[in-house]
Amino acid sequence: MTIETNYAILELLLTEKENLLSEWNEKILINKDDPFKDKIKDNGDAMFQLIIQILIKDGQELENYIQKLAYTVAEQRVKADINIGDFVYNVNLGRTIVLNILNRSEIHFHELQRQYERIGYCFDKFLYHAVSRYTDAKDQIIKEKTQFIDSTHKH
Repeated sequence: MTIETNYAILELLLTEKENLLSEWNEKILINKDDPFKDKIKDNGDAMFQLIIQILIKDGQELENYIQKLAYTVAEQRVKADINIGDFVYNVNLGRTIVLNILNRSEIHFHELQRQYERIGYCFDKFLYHAVSRYTDAKDQIIKEKTQFIDSTHKH
């Protein structure tokens, strides 16, 4: 891929940022009782910034950032006590919107292929870390509740 193509993709995404985030916010599933619903827009913006970074950087620093963001969002989702399916749907909705913007561009598919792969990797890695952290936290809650129940039945 040429530097010009990479620049064109970045410019396109940055130009479309507000439309992308607006469309995502209109379509996401949000529980009205979610105590972190005000953070969801910030999390979408952080994910957008992550996509921009993954298009211009490589390396462990990015991997750490993906994991950190995923853990932060997973902790919010656990505390909000939401359905993990809603969360996965919302993340994949973001992926679809980003890829649709790229598909509508004048950039040839062959030139976009590497960036599709990088964006897909970003979303996949984010979901992996978030769902893993969410599952671990939920398992810990269940373990603690089970221990509490067991201890109250012994007395």
